[in-house]
Amino acid sequence: MQDTELRCNVLVLGAGTSKDFGLPIGSEVLDAAIERVERLKTALDKDEWPFNPDEMSSRAFGKYSDINFKLAFHSNGQFDIDKFFRFSEELVDTHCETLDNFAFEHVEFSPACRYLTSAILVENLYLEEHGYFRPITLTRRLADGGRRNWIDRFISVARSRIRNGEVAPWAVINFNYDFIFESRLRAKWQSTGAHNIGDVDKHFEFIHPHGRFLFQESTKDLSKLVVSYANDITYVHETNRYAEPLNIAFSRVSNAWNIYIMGFACAQENARLIGLIDNLHRSPDTVIYAQNFSGNRTYNERFERAGVKDENVYTGYCDAIIDDSFFGDVPV
Repeated sequence: MQDTELRCNVLVLGAGTSKDFGLPIGSEVLDAAIERVERLKTALDKDEWPFNPDEMSSRAFGKYSDINFKLAFHSNGQFDIDKFFRFSEELVDTHCETLDNFAFEHVEFSPACRYLTSAILVENLYLEEHGYFRPITLTRRLADGGRRNWIDRFISVARSRIRNGEVAPWAVINFNYDFIFESRLRAKWQSTGAHNIGDVDKHFEFIHPHGRFLFQESTKDLSKLVVSYANDITYVHETNRYAEPLNIAFSRVSNAWNIYIMGFACAQENARLIGLIDNLHRSPDTVIYAQNFSGNRTYNERFERAGVKDENVYTGYCDAIIDDSFFGDVPV
């Protein structure tokens, strides 16, 4: 979709949508990061850890780790142990809900936060098989106890409505770094013959405000992948790195017929960046729906600020919001 004024449907995806398939949400990434950093700090306190890049990597992340984590604490070519201890103390005592928020409040530690986030997510995205690391398929995730497959349900509804000529294009604003949604949508669209009504890119636009991890079919060296993915992560305070996708996202939200918020906590910084709150340009007839898995009161208050009416807040799994009226009353 090239026209910035084009009216469309908008799907806003947060970490809760990937949680359904076994990936950690923001608070869980933070907990995992604290656990890893505390383990490394304990090793340092006991003088059990030699200052060797490979050893640091092993202590920090295990066998899937990235050896460049140490660079986040280098000063004049040397490992700055005081900086590392300041980082660990601030992280353990943080009041932040996520590692992203921590990086926003402690800009000097942003590189370390990127590496931690990347390593934690990579370990949840890939599985070692016969000497290679391959992405864990959605089928495998569901077989291993994943929750309901809302992606396939979304594809089914979208395919049916598009065939009937009833639906405006979709802008998918994805705050997740992983590739689960897009790769599944593309694969399923092809395998079910939906491409007969046009390629995925004809009907869907994918926007990643904070960066994205490119799908990797297989790799022998996961540590390089961690480094690459870490460099793809962009935080709220680094708007110069992702100005274009943010501008597109803001435009789509401002001109939407309907907006569907799924697995997204609607935190103030992110909600404002894409125009869900404090947006004087948003169309007054836009209808907004939101999914709140646990019925969290704080999330409901945020949704209300974004203009979501009480009757349009769904409690339950992500697919609770996807029903026969999911596309709403949208002109062809």
